[in-house]
Parts: sequence; C-alpha cells; structure tokens
Amino acid sequence: IMVSFFRTTRVRDKFERDYFQSRYERISQELASAKNIHERAFPRPRTAGDVRFAYSYRPMSQIGGDYLFASSVDSPVLIVLLDVSGHGIPAALTVNRLQGELMQMVGENPLIGPAELIAALDRYTCLTSPDQPVLVTGIAACIDPVKNTVRIANAGHPLGAFDRY
Repeated sequence: IMVSFFRTTRVRDKFERDYFQSRYERISQELASAKNIHERAFPRPRTAGDVRFAYSYRPMSQIGGDYLFASSVDSPVLIVLLDVSGHGIPAALTVNRLQGELMQMVGENPLIGPAELIAALDRYTCLTSPDQPVLVTGIAACIDPVKNTVRIANAGHPLGAFDRY
C-alpha cells in the first residue's frame, strides 16, 4: 500500500508540475503578444521634417499603462502622452481603449486642438468607467512649425488621488 501511495503521489506531482508549467508558458506567450500589440501602437520616431521626435519606452512591469500618440499629418503635428494609473495588464487594457477613442477623434477631426482633445478623452473616460474610477494623466501638444506655435493642454490625476496607496 505504501509503495502504491508513493508512486501515485509521484505521478500526481509530475502531472501537476507539467500542467502548471504548460499554463505558465501559455500565459507568458499571451503576455508577450499583448506587449507586442501595445508597443506597436506607439508611433515611429520622426527623424525628418519640421517636427522631429524620439522616445524610449520602459514600463515598470512587462506591460504598462503608458501611451504616446503622434498624428500622421505633417503640419501641424499633434502629440499626446497618456499615463493610466496602475501597472500591468489592467492599465494596458485601459490605454488600449483610450488609444482607440483617440484615433477615432483625430481621424474624424485631424485639426482638433489639444484642449478639445483632452476634454473629449476625459468625457469618454468618465462615461465608459462610471463604476470604477480610472485615473489618467495626459498632455497634448499641437506643434505648428508654419505658424511657429505650440499649443499645450494637460489634465491629470486629481490632487490626493494616491494618498491612500
């Protein structure tokens, strides 16, 4: 009976180890795919033209709640930087929703101003997340080299939002 018990235990332990190892590998692959999708949404650095920029993205965890957007219009150029509170997959999913709304707004109105854009993103966030507050810091800049102007609007986490963390 003891030999049978130890063999059964050993087989069960191997089965559990193999099962959890395969689950871990699957989750790791899905997370790597999510990271790839998230980072492909970022614009390519601009090395030519009147408005040029480069950046480096290093999230705290494997995937994060940060996003950079640059309009495809050459002039003026709209650049938006968003930072969703939190880290990991929940923050990245929130950024993905905001990215879709941002792309739609700029697609429908390529000359949207920074203040109008930030206000619209705030409305969208409040309307789509009524049960669970989503805290986002954002800055939008419209750079117009023809007029030699830069217009900036920003909004952020309310004061004291992180006092409890």
